[in-house]
Amino acid sequence: VWMVPQVFNWADYPAVISPETKKTARTPTAEEMRSMAWQCICEGANGLIFYSWFDLRRNPDVPFATQWARVKAIAKEIGDLSPVLLSAEPPGEVRVQAGPWLHWTARRNDGVLYVFAVNDGDGEGRASFTVPGAARDVKVRGETRALRPAAGAWQDDFRKLDVRIYEVR
Repeated sequence: VWMVPQVFNWADYPAVISPETKKTARTPTAEEMRSMAWQCICEGANGLIFYSWFDLRRNPDVPFATQWARVKAIAKEIGDLSPVLLSAEPPGEVRVQAGPWLHWTARRNDGVLYVFAVNDGDGEGRASFTVPGAARDVKVRGETRALRPAAGAWQDDFRKLDVRIYEVR
């Protein structure tokens, strides 16, 4: 499944949007694009096409160089994890409890379990994760904190659009 997250401003297409929409149209932020990309992956995408490069040159509100740098940073983050995302190792049992705003998936690579979780922006709150009998140490990738699970379970708080990548050992 290939997904196509939006990275352009709909104001680039005045013929297909209303004048009212054009007044409020804007380019997605880096946080919004990152969340969209990880939502796609958590829901089963194994390929992404950020749409669209040529539209970034026409965005009225964000310079091309700025937006392109944001897209490249998100693509690099995902690309750096491609061995994990494409791994065929069974992840084992993972249970997650949270509101409908949380999307997640799990992968295992070289014996390390990765749990990807992303807030779609429609709510926020606490999520509970359980890896029965396995989790002793949970590192939050890209952050300086580590979590110490009890009986293979941990909790974490999510604000709108938060993306978390847990490395479970």
